[in-house]
Amino acid sequence: RRVHGARDESEPERFIDYAFLAKYVPEMGFRIAVDGASNLPKSCTSSLSGFTAAVFSLAPPASFYAEPRLTSGTEMVTQRDWNESLRSPLWTDGYKLFKSVPPTANLCAVIEVFGIGLAKKKTGVLEPGGWAVLPIFSPSTEYIQSGAFMLPVIKGRPTIELLRLICGQDPPYEVLRHLLDTKAIALQENCAVLVRLVDDQRDDEYREPRDHQLEPYLTALAKRPDKYLKPVEAKPLRTIVPKGETVLEFEARANQTFVDAVGIVHLHFR
Repeated sequence: RRVHGARDESEPERFIDYAFLAKYVPEMGFRIAVDGASNLPKSCTSSLSGFTAAVFSLAPPASFYAEPRLTSGTEMVTQRDWNESLRSPLWTDGYKLFKSVPPTANLCAVIEVFGIGLAKKKTGVLEPGGWAVLPIFSPSTEYIQSGAFMLPVIKGRPTIELLRLICGQDPPYEVLRHLLDTKAIALQENCAVLVRLVDDQRDDEYREPRDHQLEPYLTALAKRPDKYLKPVEAKPLRTIVPKGETVLEFEARANQTFVDAVGIVHLHFR
């Protein structure tokens, strides 16, 4: 944004980057919203019920992926737009607040997507849809890297060893690029998650889902970022609601089945 006012015309026009106006305050924290996904793999939606959900947590400590698993710092999406596509869902929870998190170099949010079985013998069966990484701090750790982003989704599930490597000494997306080049990981074809990140001091910004940017994360790994903008065709989510059950009843039952399956003990929907 331009700074207007009297200035010497020979001087170049100056800009203010509002991302660096307020240093991070741990007591206030930051907010993360997982707004949706684009082009989830067909196996994630067609092999089970069609219902999908995402969990997200911080690494380090990556306690959701440790043994024993600790889930107190893990969040999940619980609300969705039932008119959207099964394979490109929009989740409508909005922001979740993370407070008293010390500024840590290469701290990341890890977002993981699953399909969940809801009928008979498949109830509680999980189908991994992939995972993504969102760096939280600027390189100096003084500021939150606020913005709305598309993140490339990686196949499979992360391990704590892999997350320790990604969130170690080198910038996370440089590590991911190396892992991709050496075929240690692979991208889920044209699949992304849509996220927002904001310092709680700037909660007047990014209040509503907006155009999630391809840069800098998706362009760092994807060969053809433009293909991520073309959603595959799929039925709307509302078509999976069983007869005799309302959308809200079905959503509560599905959410409870999901948290039981992934072991998030502090969330309840019954």
